[in-house]
Amino acid sequence: MGTQRCSNANNVIKFCDNSSAIRGSSVPCLLPSDPTRPSALRQLSSTRHVLLTAETHNFPTAVAPFSGATTGTGGRIRDVQSAGRGGAVMAATAGYSFGCLLLPGYPLPWEDASLPYPKSFARPIEVAIGASNGASDYGNKFGEPVVAGFARSFAWCCRGGSAASG
Repeated sequence: MGTQRCSNANNVIKFCDNSSAIRGSSVPCLLPSDPTRPSALRQLSSTRHVLLTAETHNFPTAVAPFSGATTGTGGRIRDVQSAGRGGAVMAATAGYSFGCLLLPGYPLPWEDASLPYPKSFARPIEVAIGASNGASDYGNKFGEPVVAGFARSFAWCCRGGSAASG
C-alpha cells in the first residue's frame, strides 16, 4: 500500500496493525541515568509521538458483550505495544452504535420491534451495558482507563423513509 507516501507529513506511522502516530513534541521526562541497572533518575527531553489505535469487535461483542469487549480492548492494547519501541498505553475511548434499542418501557417512534433480530445475539441494551463494563474492566486491569466515548442509536424509519438517530 502507498499509505506512507500519500498521507499527511505530520504522521510518523501512517498505518501499522490498526495503529497510527502523529508527530509529537519534545517533553521533559524522568529517565534512568543508566537503564541497564538500578540508577538515579534524571530529567531529559524526549520526543513523544501520539499513537492512536482502533479496534472493532462487532461479532464477539454482539454474542457475548462483556468478554467480546474485553478481547477487543486486549487486541487494541496489543496493537499499541506492537507499534514499536516506546508504545505506551495511556487512555482509551469506547464507542457503541446500535440499531433499534427497543428499551422496555421507552418506545421510540422510529423503532420497529417487528424487524428480525438474530436469536444468538445479545439484545442491544445488554450490549450497551456489558460491552461498556467489559472494555472498562479489561482496560483498568492494564492501567488504561476509558476516559471518553459515545453511544448512538441509528434506526431506519420505515414511515418517513429516512434515517433517524436517537
